[in-house]
Amino acid sequence: MVAMANLPTIDNSRLTWLIQRRWPGFDFSSREVIWDWALSRVERVHLNDGRSIIVKRSRSPMKDDGRVQAALEGSGIPLTELQLVWSNCDTVTIVMEDLGPSRRNATMEEGANVAVRVHAAIPPTGLPVLGGDALCQLPSDIEAGIKTLDSHGRWLDLDRIQPTIIGLVKRASELSRNADTAPFGLCHNEFNPTSLHIGTRKTALVDWGHPFIGPGLIDLAGWFWTTEKPDFAALREMIDAYVTAGGAAESKLERASMEPERWAYFWHRLWIVRWFVISQTTWQIDRSQDEEWQCVIERHLGEANQLLT
Repeated sequence: MVAMANLPTIDNSRLTWLIQRRWPGFDFSSREVIWDWALSRVERVHLNDGRSIIVKRSRSPMKDDGRVQAALEGSGIPLTELQLVWSNCDTVTIVMEDLGPSRRNATMEEGANVAVRVHAAIPPTGLPVLGGDALCQLPSDIEAGIKTLDSHGRWLDLDRIQPTIIGLVKRASELSRNADTAPFGLCHNEFNPTSLHIGTRKTALVDWGHPFIGPGLIDLAGWFWTTEKPDFAALREMIDAYVTAGGAAESKLERASMEPERWAYFWHRLWIVRWFVISQTTWQIDRSQDEEWQCVIERHLGEANQLLT
């Protein structure tokens, strides 16, 4: 496991070069960081004619953004207008329109309407498929990842969480039944009230770095922050709004003998835990944060287990 630092800043000369590939003769007057972490960096760049643009640089596994948005043009999903996509080694830089600062978070009804369009769109090629077999594999992947962390001395008291993981592995096949019940298709994977950006200039669904093909209910469950416990009434309301907006009526059907909202929360929690574990074993190598990450992972696994009772 090798530590991964935050993405380096695009130097001024390279930024000017990117701008002039799209707008010959133009340059920038200032730039400001909006978001910065190990896998992506987002800046608002002010051009010398008074306009502003957004420049986003990403690396694997979050670098699908530009390719996916280009493929979804004309799908009916509200998207940002891409100006330039530039690939270089393991990074992708996209230049796009500036939607303006957020005016407010999107409402549940607004989210439901956009989710219907996302799940109905023709998926771009090359996306991972989260069908029944892949769902069934999630608990085993989580178990393997935690054992890897434990073998590197980065997991405290494996015995404390092992019974929960073993139970989830045993029930995974049963619980992944009916995974392909509609809605099943393109999923955004970071669908929440801020990724549906309501800007001062335009509204668009942003952050397309890691989409997949799978159960749309997992997208709907992701609308609600995982810092809070699963809210069945809220997700039920979201599913109702989704169906009212034209989403699949099957969204209200049971899956694996579970209510749809309980099933969606269960698999969303495991999908998130798998991402956290992969993060810990690949790029999030700061040992000072191990205890905090372990608490988050254990909490989510505990919530998933409680959803089965």
